[in-house]
Amino acid sequence: MKKFVGIFTAFVALISLTACGGKTLKCTYEQEETKMIQTFELDKDDKVTKVTMEMVATADSEDDAKQAETMYKGILTDEEGVTYSVKRSGKTLTLKGVADLSKTPADNLETYIGTTTNSKDAVKKAFEEDGYKCN
Repeated sequence: MKKFVGIFTAFVALISLTACGGKTLKCTYEQEETKMIQTFELDKDDKVTKVTMEMVATADSEDDAKQAETMYKGILTDEEGVTYSVKRSGKTLTLKGVADLSKTPADNLETYIGTTTNSKDAVKKAFEEDGYKCN
């Protein structure tokens, strides 16, 4: 369970760093039993308009995964422009957050994409500085 508290902290940090168009920028980060994927949707000017954050983690036991699932469902609540979901399958827990930047308060831009500029290059740089691989 301690491991999932640490993972929760990472998830919150990711949501804090995390934004509609046909182009995307995808950034991934893997560490031990956890994989995090940020998918940024871009408009025609390569500006981030939406972020989908997904974290997949494997617990030590199914009981730990169930406890973490209950904890996350109690903590993560939708907010203006942002929705969350939590799913569990055996020992695997998947957390997903989607932030539509057209619906979130402008003051939260840096909270969701790690920079005050929503350009593809600025977002890519911010996530690569945090250890992500982006393409």
